[in-house]
Amino acid sequence: MERTEDRAREEALKYLGARDRTEAEVRRHLKGKDCSEEEIREALDYLREFRYVDDRRYCRAFAEWSAGKGRGPQRVRRELEEKGADPELIREALEEAYGEEQESLLALEAARAALGADGPATEKDLARAGRRLAARGFSAAVIYRTLGRLRREQGEGFEEGEEPQE
Repeated sequence: MERTEDRAREEALKYLGARDRTEAEVRRHLKGKDCSEEEIREALDYLREFRYVDDRRYCRAFAEWSAGKGRGPQRVRRELEEKGADPELIREALEEAYGEEQESLLALEAARAALGADGPATEKDLARAGRRLAARGFSAAVIYRTLGRLRREQGEGFEEGEEPQE
């Protein structure tokens, strides 16, 4: 007969087999499998000892992967919070993956992709691109700067005082 602490450990390892997870995700999964708090604690101790679960590594990798997919830092923060990651680890990971310049470049690339190459963008096109950037998790300030840059590139710069200040 299988020992109860082994059952929780095996269940956790099976759950981690598909992809990395946060400790909170593993904890929720094991609770759903009717494991006791003691079993969960022992299983998580084992997983941490062998670095099968490492929230710092997970947050960094997730933030880097998300930045590579063109996702903004607000969206990544929200997703990591939903996964139960520690706010300080999230902050560190976002600082590493997104500097102000990196975030602006990602937003500009995503906006250009949303606009396509169909000639000059109309205000309707720019508004659509702005909504797409917001959905990807870019801040309002970055969106405004990006749309302003695109307007200036087309020769339609902002009137004095129109561009929001940070």
